[in-house]
Amino acid sequence: GISSSISVPALAGIPVTHRGVSESFWVITGTTKDNQLSQDVLLAAKTNATVVILMGLGKLKEIAEIFSKEGKSNTAIALIQDGSLPTQKVAVGTIDSIVDIAEDNQIKAPAVIIIGEVVKQNPNFKSLLSNYQFLSN
Repeated sequence: GISSSISVPALAGIPVTHRGVSESFWVITGTTKDNQLSQDVLLAAKTNATVVILMGLGKLKEIAEIFSKEGKSNTAIALIQDGSLPTQKVAVGTIDSIVDIAEDNQIKAPAVIIIGEVVKQNPNFKSLLSNYQFLSN
């Protein structure tokens, strides 16, 4: 089948690559088997690629801090809970705002995290961001 790292964002209207926006994407785990933040997040924060993080919601605050330290505090980010299910929620924001947005909208695992300007390809990005709301399917 198609990996959730590609299919879940696509179903939410977010391509992992888009001409003129992102030429590549990284897929990494957010949390190791020892429940630690994956060191790959540190490397991914340095790239201009779209970053898709699986199993990272519990480390969202740490992830946001790392990307912010790399000068990416205004970078678009999406959280997709229960991708492809009737209970799917999509929350969007920026690195600086996403922790509060996730809390306000009670985003829970399992969720896929997508970081990069491709998030703005979601047709509802601007309205979701301005209202700090989530999109339910």
